[in-house]
Amino acid sequence: MALLHLLIRIVEKPECSLIVAHFNHRLRGRFSDADERFVLRAASKCNLPAVTAGGEVRQAAKDRGISIEMAAREMRYAFLARVARDQACNIIATAHHADDQLELFFIRVARGAGGEGLGGMAPRRSLSEAPAVALVRPLLTITRKEIEAWIASQKIRFREDESNLSTEVLRNRIRHRLVPQLLRDLGPESPRLILRSMELVDADADCTAEQARLWLDRARPDPEFSQLHRAVQRQAVRLQLLDLHIAPEFKWVEQLRLAPEEPLTIHAHLRLQRDACGRIHRVQVDAPTEYNPARLPVQLKGKSGELKFAGRTIRWSIRRQLDPVWVRREKSGVEVFDVTCLGRVLELRHWTPGDRFRPLGATHATKLQDLFVNKKIPRRERRQRVVMVGADQTLAWVEGFAPSESFKVRPATRGFLIWQWSTSQLVERGRIRRSGGDVPIRPTLQKTTNAPRENRRGGV
Repeated sequence: MALLHLLIRIVEKPECSLIVAHFNHRLRGRFSDADERFVLRAASKCNLPAVTAGGEVRQAAKDRGISIEMAAREMRYAFLARVARDQACNIIATAHHADDQLELFFIRVARGAGGEGLGGMAPRRSLSEAPAVALVRPLLTITRKEIEAWIASQKIRFREDESNLSTEVLRNRIRHRLVPQLLRDLGPESPRLILRSMELVDADADCTAEQARLWLDRARPDPEFSQLHRAVQRQAVRLQLLDLHIAPEFKWVEQLRLAPEEPLTIHAHLRLQRDACGRIHRVQVDAPTEYNPARLPVQLKGKSGELKFAGRTIRWSIRRQLDPVWVRREKSGVEVFDVTCLGRVLELRHWTPGDRFRPLGATHATKLQDLFVNKKIPRRERRQRVVMVGADQTLAWVEGFAPSESFKVRPATRGFLIWQWSTSQLVERGRIRRSGGDVPIRPTLQKTTNAPRENRRGGV
């Protein structure tokens, strides 16, 4: 709303015009709809045309196997680009501000970003969805505090997204916990100094990227790829991955940079290879036959149940309350999830290429293949591991690992799913059937046959 009212005052030339565009992500039910009505009323009061649209972001994220945040961003920018083309606009303005930039810096630091990532958002760039349209961020050097003060002085109404207060989201934890601590410990000038460092890093990264692009544009590489500075090598690989519409993860960049002629598998249907001249090419991928395609949809109806899948017998039960001490205790063959976050519609299947899993205590998801390699799990055994897919098509559990950080039990949990599984033994009527006789199972579900376990970290 601050950006809208500022642009109304700035854009006074007769050849310029403003159009309000609002995308309803439909993530907050009636509150999302109320936001849309609010924007339409505001545009009407300002005598401006408004274009609105909406999309089922949650379903799109599930269908495509990506995060809700990524799906929302892609759908939102696709909408803005479409409006710009339809209305013959050449600029899209968004209200990202200095605090957004600071939060993005810490997010990218935590993810190991390079100079191009640590440089943050650019004040102006071309929109990939519509190259002829410029995306500008006029408020990028202004803090949220300054914006709020101006809005108050001008008596401009606005709506606050209540999800911005939830500390379940990494950005919000940075906003509400890390940044205030930074101000207390390093002083009120620390954010401004970090933003200045971001600008310096961004300029250095731009210079390196420009050198890499000039090198790539040469018909004949000179100097040779191996003679380039490693920073230019990384940028040359990164730019080629971006040209292929592939997110340039550091480990992929390094493997392609350091291992010429060695194929790199991005996912089941995409394999890349760098030649000796530094050029990246697609490699033919044969249809995979070694992955187990078996799947089992699961609906948790009632309070308990039992199911069988891939030689496993799985018992589950849902409780409203559990002793925190019991939850924290390591229990072989038993896991506990927050069923409210997990949902009651699940799917059991085997590991497939490209699967990503967020281990307990981790800040982000990691390729499951990398976790298997780190734990030295044999390739043949990996194919047999069972995984559980929860809400938004996110991996909630991998056999032998603790529950995903996204679905772990927390102090505020009010619904508990107890998940008990066995493999080589048959669980029946409270006893484990062995060839040498029956052994009782404790009612607390603390004992059952254990599958291989790695990465166990307790805690609520």
